[in-house]
Amino acid sequence: MPDLSCPRCTSPDVRRFAILHKQGVTNSDSTSYAIGSVGSDLASGTISTSTVSTTKLARETAPPARKDVVTPGFFTILSALGLFSTFGMPGPWRVRWLVILLVSAPIFFWRRRYNRDVVPGLMSKWDRSFLCMRCGESFEQVT
Repeated sequence: MPDLSCPRCTSPDVRRFAILHKQGVTNSDSTSYAIGSVGSDLASGTISTSTVSTTKLARETAPPARKDVVTPGFFTILSALGLFSTFGMPGPWRVRWLVILLVSAPIFFWRRRYNRDVVPGLMSKWDRSFLCMRCGESFEQVT
């Protein structure tokens, strides 16, 4: 079994980033019921809330985020359809659709490639990362 001690202070009190992140995120759901009257009418209602609380340590040890591909993908498809539907028509809409396509398509493909090629390596590094609870040193466990 590999030695899991801090390389700076040699303390064995270390925690994996994944555990620290999971311990610091709290989900809570609540439902409130209310009854009231307005004049001679009786009214009731229900309010549901959902809250996610995250500690600072959980945010600092969070896994690497994936890039959003839905929004630029939507605009790429929408602008391609808009450009195709205005084919042969004069006017400013054709130019607008072309500009939107030329902006959104590269963003979509860059983010998709980032999620495919970069995020797995970052996730692997994050999965091997630890934090010393004594001195605060963060380090990567090399196997």
